[in-house]
Amino acid sequence: MGKAKSAVGSQVVLLRRAWEFVRRARSRISISEVYVVGSRARGDYTDMSDIDLVIISDDVRGMNQLERRLLLKEFIEPRIEFFIYTTEEWNGEVTAWIRQMRHEAVRLVDLMRTYGINPEQ
Repeated sequence: MGKAKSAVGSQVVLLRRAWEFVRRARSRISISEVYVVGSRARGDYTDMSDIDLVIISDDVRGMNQLERRLLLKEFIEPRIEFFIYTTEEWNGEVTAWIRQMRHEAVRLVDLMRTYGINPEQ
């Protein structure tokens, strides 16, 4: 059985909102890649699920997660959660937490295309 129409609709809405969030975030930090993780990436989301993003940026080297979040505080909006990692943190020797995220990670642009959303528009 497929997803309820409302859940699929919520996926499209949140993917578009996530893309807009990333577009605005790029005005503050250089972003090399963005992944969706969690239920929206795994496909076990509901229409009320948030979207979890992993943002890869080497601009945050030397900062803790709170400092990283504060860089984008003016762009924070409901139902969009994010973590920012450097390329080295994401690809290097990983913690169990990062290993789990990497296992389920789907590039944001790829997930958008899966739902018929053109990120170039």
